[in-house]
Amino acid sequence: SITGTRLLAVLAAWYGGEMELPGAVLNDPLMDCVKALNSAGANFSWAVADRAGEGVLRHVPGGADVSLTTDRALYIGEDLLTMYLMAFLAAERVGKARFTGGAGLKMADLSPLRRFLPELGARMAHSVPKSNGLPANIESSGAVPDSILVPADLPKEGLTALMAAATAWKRRITFDFGQVPAEVFSEALAETLPVLRACGVGDSMQGSALVLDARAAALPEVKNLACAASMDSVCCAYLLALPAFAGGRVARSG
Repeated sequence: SITGTRLLAVLAAWYGGEMELPGAVLNDPLMDCVKALNSAGANFSWAVADRAGEGVLRHVPGGADVSLTTDRALYIGEDLLTMYLMAFLAAERVGKARFTGGAGLKMADLSPLRRFLPELGARMAHSVPKSNGLPANIESSGAVPDSILVPADLPKEGLTALMAAATAWKRRITFDFGQVPAEVFSEALAETLPVLRACGVGDSMQGSALVLDARAAALPEVKNLACAASMDSVCCAYLLALPAFAGGRVARSG
């Protein structure tokens, strides 16, 4: 899973735990994410497998805390999920983080993130006048509240990243998703919860309120996690659409 693998990588870096994921898809979003985490103090390595695009992703704790508040700007690529992950991870620590990225994030509309960050005790300032994308700085107080109202305009990537970041914070957080469109919330929840539960995060839902308790969370002691090895829905959709253009039949299982 393109998303699940990145979430586990972030948690491995933040927990400072050892992790090995065989069969990982070494695509640009994942590699940009782990390279940024390495620049912030993580210790990821990877090896390419026989099948094109696949490999083994490893993390061995280096003994130092991972911090996004470095002296230089971190390049985080072009993917929106990585941007939200880095922003929410930075919000929980006191300091100033600087991010830059490729054309995708330079042209992205990050105004929903900018408007939401004050709810987490942080603020975002774009480096280019009248820009809503990267490069940007995030200044944070580290005063993340225990109860968070999630706005309606936060995209699915933002919801996924917020839930994963709450797990990295190792806190008990209540999220009110009452303003979020139900289909967006359901999709983000289905993508994120298997990873969080695999890490021992407790969850409960009461109406539109989701409680995540990550105080006892830790990386699972298994190498090949089902939540990371499961098929990616977008990739499967491309494959299933091929007969419409090329004829024949295709079936995916698992």
